[in-house]
Amino acid sequence: MASLRKHIKPKTRIKHNIAYETVWLDHFETTKNGKKVFGECRFNPETNPPIRQIVLSADQSDSEAFKTYVHEIFHAIETEYEIQIPHKIIEALEVAILRFLKLNGFLK
Repeated sequence: MASLRKHIKPKTRIKHNIAYETVWLDHFETTKNGKKVFGECRFNPETNPPIRQIVLSADQSDSEAFKTYVHEIFHAIETEYEIQIPHKIIEALEVAILRFLKLNGFLK
């Protein structure tokens, strides 16, 4: 699983002209709804240019960091495509996508 972190790019394109910067913090941990959170999707349209970031805690395992990254990408997709995905669906998709990528040789 050590190779998973290398798949997290410094910038991730969500649309043709929209990319989110990946920001690693030495320690990012907060609690939302009683659950520990190790990342977040940040979007601030008030700045010029707008802030678009995927923030990840550097102090999690490679597999957890990649899973958190996928989770936060779904939030970026929600924002940029103006859709709402129930959080339980995002949590299920992050696991399903990771399994799909491993089973089909995209990730080792």
